[in-house]
Amino acid sequence: ARGREDRHWHLENDGWLEECLGHPGSDVSAEYHLKTHWKILLVGARGAGMFNHSDSLQTSSWHATVAGRKWWHLCGKLSTGNPACFEGIVEPGEILYYGRGWNHETQNVDDPTATLTDTAVHAQNYGAVADKLHSECGRKALDFKFSGALCDALDSCYTAMQRRFGGGGIPQMDRWPAWRTVAGKDLVATRDAASPLDNNYDGRNYITE
Repeated sequence: ARGREDRHWHLENDGWLEECLGHPGSDVSAEYHLKTHWKILLVGARGAGMFNHSDSLQTSSWHATVAGRKWWHLCGKLSTGNPACFEGIVEPGEILYYGRGWNHETQNVDDPTATLTDTAVHAQNYGAVADKLHSECGRKALDFKFSGALCDALDSCYTAMQRRFGGGGIPQMDRWPAWRTVAGKDLVATRDAASPLDNNYDGRNYITE
């Protein structure tokens, strides 16, 4: 059997989550995945899909089509810096990957269509991802309603990301100071009152990923 070390680096994305969030068995890991839509199984009827958007956490993502076909339209910048757009149908068994900042729109072609998706953090985007998470904890930038316990754990995630993907660079405390030193007193109290077990799939956290 093939182990995790044999996976493509875009598909091996749990190491830093295990290190700083106790993934997959901790409450804060469950909260993180739920509130950021980090890993999702999407199942829908023909015609269902997502409006044109880019991922708010500045992440990359891969989407594996399990059943049915899905139409995609994507626009972004190539590694050369030149803008480009692509349109096509992703068939069952195929995987589509897009990088940070790519706008994308989808629509299911068949009934039903099922897609498994995961979010990728790596050397090219970890800094932007950490910036977004830090600003959410300290300034409520995205209104994901993270708990204080999750934000405490994320403080150690920035160091874990930098160690795994950055090879040194800016010291963690200089770029990402502890969120409690950045957030106002009211926001700290609100986050500490929230439980990692709270479920905000009641319209408060609309999926835009």
